[in-house]
Amino acid sequence: MNEYIKIIIYGIIGAGLKYVDEIYDTRSFKPRNVYFISLGIGLLMGTIMALDINSFIILTSVIISVGVTGKIDNEAFKLIAAVALTVPLIFLFFNLDTYIFLLPLLVLTLAGVCDEYLDEIGDKKNSTLLTLRPFMKVAVIVLWFVGIFEIVYVFSFFSFDIFYSLVGWYSNKIVKLGGKDEKDKL
Repeated sequence: MNEYIKIIIYGIIGAGLKYVDEIYDTRSFKPRNVYFISLGIGLLMGTIMALDINSFIILTSVIISVGVTGKIDNEAFKLIAAVALTVPLIFLFFNLDTYIFLLPLLVLTLAGVCDEYLDEIGDKKNSTLLTLRPFMKVAVIVLWFVGIFEIVYVFSFFSFDIFYSLVGWYSNKIVKLGGKDEKDKL
């Protein structure tokens, strides 16, 4: 898979996950088609996970982290997780010679759990620093540095995070404007 495409796909996934999250958490976006959007995000995640073992490791650790910390808190997220995990499992069933390296999966999952708990504390204490979710970013960089991941996964994960954050920023802007999307203001 082309490296640039991978970086773009991670950005779309990050933006899509935050978009769905904001529909339920802040109601800043309209909920119409949320299940269709969730199905698309789940299929995109599942497809990249099926085609690329390192994406499987990274994105599965994200799903496990949010699951363990109770952040899969609505039907749309359950749909995304179920579809995203089903697609690569079907693929693995027909490709039984695929091996999953458990060490990076465990390291990233642990880092993701730490990030989720820190984010929760940061939200309660209104601390932006704690909501930056640094552990998983550092873990991806370390896994690249020790030769487990290629540099494209560092850029891909940062693309995921940047677009996730941009949608969050835009959602906050909508909330401050009184809950109306920019096109509704025109």
